[in-house]
Amino acid sequence: MHLVDWLRRLPDMWILLIVLGSIVGMTVLAIRLRIPLVEAQGEVNSEAFDSFLSVASATAVLLAFSLVQADATVRATEDAVSKEAAAINSAHRLLFRYDDPRAAPALGGLKGYTAALIEDEWPRLERGGRSDKADRLYAEITRITRAVEPTSPRQQAMYAEALKYLDDIADLREQRINTANTSLPSLFWFATGLMIAFMILLAARMEPRVERLWTTGAISGVVAVLLFLVMVVDAPFHGESNSVSLDALRRTAQQLDKRNLLRSSRGRRGGEAHHVIALARAVFVALAAHPIRTARRAGRCR
Repeated sequence: MHLVDWLRRLPDMWILLIVLGSIVGMTVLAIRLRIPLVEAQGEVNSEAFDSFLSVASATAVLLAFSLVQADATVRATEDAVSKEAAAINSAHRLLFRYDDPRAAPALGGLKGYTAALIEDEWPRLERGGRSDKADRLYAEITRITRAVEPTSPRQQAMYAEALKYLDDIADLREQRINTANTSLPSLFWFATGLMIAFMILLAARMEPRVERLWTTGAISGVVAVLLFLVMVVDAPFHGESNSVSLDALRRTAQQLDKRNLLRSSRGRRGGEAHHVIALARAVFVALAAHPIRTARRAGRCR
């Protein structure tokens, strides 16, 4: 299992070259060297090749089945990440429409929380970790949201739905983190390695003919490619490929930026309008007071 973890840290091309070169190379080398236990007659060579085919087929079926299972796990994880991003977006939209200054810090908090998931937590998932920064931001968002008491039936409905989405965000995040810690058991890798070892031992009983080398080499190559695919897909948050995409969270972060920018521009326009109204009121008062002061001065002159 430690060997598999070490290989996953390498670029995908290197993993493919190492796995493919090792299995095909050892199989071809075993045929070239042979194991002189018994005299390799024609029926012995034929029986060894048939046994090699049987073991290789069983190994390929095992790897193909595991690849389908691993791919299903990746698809389920991608679906959970999409739902998590949608829940963040929905909670932010509801708080944006809540129209209460007390909810404003939660809007910025959700943006920071999404950024923490992308920049801080995602790299940690390779080791099954989580972001302490995201934990703190989520706790702060929840505290702020729960402190904003609704004052109208409209706000009450939006408040309840926002709290529901915040709960969904926490649940979907835990699901994603748990998936990062889930992979094929060590027993699977031990059994696969044992079956490949049997393939190599059976290849060592074959007569080293050119056509036999090509055939066994091609069969071993197919098994090696399947093994490579299982290693990469089984760890969706590991390695270069990182099977689960961040696109959903990135798109949500962009949506949050747009709303926060719109809110800031509204706030600036509201402040400018307030200053204009205040200035107009002051001018009006000054103009209204001017005739009165003029009349008083005229009266004093008389």
